[in-house]
Amino acid sequence: MARLTVFQMHMAHAISLAFGLKAALATEKELPPRRFPLYAWREPRNLKRQRTNGIYILAPVTTADDWRAMHDIRRAVLFKPDRHSASYDENHADDRLEGNTPFLLFDDRVPIGVVRLDQRGEVGIVRLVAIVKDKQRLGHGRRLNGLLEAEAKNRGIRLLRVNAAPDAVGFYLKAGWSQHDWDISELVGLARNAVQMEKMISD
Repeated sequence: MARLTVFQMHMAHAISLAFGLKAALATEKELPPRRFPLYAWREPRNLKRQRTNGIYILAPVTTADDWRAMHDIRRAVLFKPDRHSASYDENHADDRLEGNTPFLLFDDRVPIGVVRLDQRGEVGIVRLVAIVKDKQRLGHGRRLNGLLEAEAKNRGIRLLRVNAAPDAVGFYLKAGWSQHDWDISELVGLARNAVQMEKMISD
């Protein structure tokens, strides 16, 4: 058999590629048209790192399911046996006093946080703040703080106050709060070791 020259070998390779492309195109025409680009369904590898939240909603506690979720989060986070000896009262009258509004923070319709806002004219007292354990240190607390400030402004509140747990002082300082003793008579019971702080949110 005669040996092919280099030129003939290149030509044969080119012809082979051409026939392969033609066959591929013919096969492509037989396939149904794609509704989406190829691989469009694939999520980025770092999606979980980028996305720590879905759609946040801060909503007043209204339904029986809301109350159950709020109590469960409070009990699990704020009233753990190793945190303090105070017992949790699901029927505490303060949750239903006029001007006091318990809220749930939802992330993609899942309750992950709680807070109560007690309005006293243009002053709002922030109480019983908690994020579920497996969602902590992911930015949810900052979002809760921001949504609560927006809600307070809508209610005509200019100044927010809080009895911050000692391990939460750094969080509040980063969020623009400052230490200020506003009512030392509040530092009893659950708040006996708290640090009083406040933040002006409206001129």
